[in-house]
This record gives sequence, structure tokens and C-alpha cells, in this order.
Amino acid sequence: MTENMSCQEIKQKVHEYLANELSPEQLEFITEHIANCDTCDAEYGLEDAINRKIEEYCNVVPPESLLDGIKNRIRQIQVGEEH
Repeated sequence: MTENMSCQEIKQKVHEYLANELSPEQLEFITEHIANCDTCDAEYGLEDAINRKIEEYCNVVPPESLLDGIKNRIRQIQVGEEH
């Protein structure tokens, strides 16, 4: 099955590939394909960069003042205040 995967199918599996959620055979095939296909390598690079940024920003703690402001606005909405 993996031998017949098109670039489009590989690109659709890049996220799963990065998350190591594919079978060993799929991982091996896609690794080899990416190493030999500039288009798929670029897609892999983009997805990898996006994943790294998401991971980086998920570890950022917002300032307490932002959290307080959000909580206050939620309370205002809950009691029916407009602005």
C-alpha cells in the first residue's frame, strides 16, 4: 500500500508522520520519500515549523492582568452587562 502513495497522500499524512502515529512501514516509506522529494520535503518543513511554534506558544503563560480582564469580561457578560 505505501509503495503506491502519491505526493498528495504523503502531504496529508505529514502531521501523523511528525506525531509518530503511523505504522513502521509508513514511517519508513514517508521518510525515504521526503528525503527524495523536494515538494514533500518543503511540506514537511512547513508542518514541522508550525508544530514547533504551536508547542512554543503553548508554554507561554499570559500575564495575570490579561487573565483578570478576561474573567471580568466573562462575569459582565454573565450578568447581562453590555460594555
